[in-house]
Amino acid sequence: MLTDDKSYGVSRLDFGQNKVTKMVASAAHIYGRKTVSAEAFTTMRHWQDSPASLKQSLDRAFCEGVNRIVIHSTTSTRPEDGLPGYEYGAGTHFNPNITWWELSSGFLTYIARCQHLLRAGMFVADVLFYNGDTAPNLVAQKHIDPRIGKGYDYDVCNEEVLLNRLLVKDGRLILPDGMSYRLLVLPASRRMSLASLKKIRELVADGATVIGSPPETDSGLKNYPQCDNEIKSIKNTLWEKPGVATPGKVLNTSEIRQVLQSKGVEPDFEYDNSEAWIDYIHRSTNEAEIYFLTNRKNSKVTTNCKFRVSGKVPELWDAVNGSILLPQYHTNGNRTTIHLSFDVFQSVFVVFPKSATSIARTGFNNFQSALRSKDQQVLEGSWTVIFDTDRGGPGKTVFEKLADWTQHDDPRIKFYSGKAVYEKVLDIKSSVSNKPIVVLDLGEVKSICRVSLNGKDLGIIWTAPWEVNLTGRLKTGKNILQIEVINLWPNRLIGDAALPEQQRITNTNIAFKKDAELMPSGLIGPVTISTF
Repeated sequence: MLTDDKSYGVSRLDFGQNKVTKMVASAAHIYGRKTVSAEAFTTMRHWQDSPASLKQSLDRAFCEGVNRIVIHSTTSTRPEDGLPGYEYGAGTHFNPNITWWELSSGFLTYIARCQHLLRAGMFVADVLFYNGDTAPNLVAQKHIDPRIGKGYDYDVCNEEVLLNRLLVKDGRLILPDGMSYRLLVLPASRRMSLASLKKIRELVADGATVIGSPPETDSGLKNYPQCDNEIKSIKNTLWEKPGVATPGKVLNTSEIRQVLQSKGVEPDFEYDNSEAWIDYIHRSTNEAEIYFLTNRKNSKVTTNCKFRVSGKVPELWDAVNGSILLPQYHTNGNRTTIHLSFDVFQSVFVVFPKSATSIARTGFNNFQSALRSKDQQVLEGSWTVIFDTDRGGPGKTVFEKLADWTQHDDPRIKFYSGKAVYEKVLDIKSSVSNKPIVVLDLGEVKSICRVSLNGKDLGIIWTAPWEVNLTGRLKTGKNILQIEVINLWPNRLIGDAALPEQQRITNTNIAFKKDAELMPSGLIGPVTISTF
């Protein structure tokens, strides 16, 4: 699982998707396994990733069906080895020596919340592709099959599952562990095992709908040539002489989407913004329909999202901050539409409880903020910033305005890696502090931060939207705002590469060149207070 499509991920991704995770997820679904595990964050980007960038690949894998990650890797390094210490040559380094370790709890909580919900109930898919019995029998990366189009999900099965686990009930293809599908799609091949074709005949007789062109010969040589004669006989019965009445049917067509819609099966999830890329996965439990959505683009998007659910009140579950909020929505037929605004790479669970009981509340949330009018005030003026002298920083200094550390003239700031504490006194008028909703927007943060107001910890902010809810927390008059910002290791490693060894602050086996590009760092802003 890669962390960045633009760098080392290119060789391991196909069309923006992991190569093997859909195959593993399908295997878990068709064999009744609840967890789908994957090695996570494998890369060669030494110390260049933060939780915000790791979230991109994590959410992609979640939508592919992964619900249990195994982080690659955690190395053990001795205190006398210094910082950041000795590391393995690959993997996103994840141990107490990374700069943002003390603020990692927010990211780990997000992973735990997502994995808990994505293991609940059953995966929802309308189509089951039979992958045939050829070798190698691999499943392609998750993709939108042009025969289906957007909005329908699928699994892929092998011959063993087809022969031994697949049955039909009420027209649906079912598996013993609870998975079910509306259609079975055959591989584009003129060869198929006689056993598989006989099983397909049984499924059709029991009421299944099967799509695909007929085979001409057996894929093996057992009882040849009699096997080929039997293949042709069954083919004639199912495809060429479909006059025999059966509950199910075989359709020699490539229009899978049309077949689904002719059965009254509308897309499970759709959105109407053609410029957006909203990925999804759907789980169904006895208590709720659970959709996980994520914005796959590095830009903000707003769109109407349509779900194949009706008669239920939707809730927005934000796994980043734990909030559960009620959105505005409307229902048309058997579909529910919610107007959602996504920040950069933002994700959300849309949950439709099956009972009337709800623990959600109304209130501010980024997914609804675009629907509100707001007043905005930029926090101008200077900030006191305290850098750690043990990490080569200058101690207390003053920034007349917010700026990227790498643009600073002082090399102690330009090449700094670690934590710096920003402080500012805010003079707040009652017209702001008494507003129903007050939000602090941090603008651009590189790479993670913790916010406190008047000595009260307001939490870790590690991904977009870089916002803090200040409602009811600001007081009229003087307020002390403190923001602890942590960047990544490369800048200090690059700075040290130009120094004699005895003057270096860092020690590691991973070398950076002295002329390597520095990474944007610090609280870059603009920082604003918005009221609604």
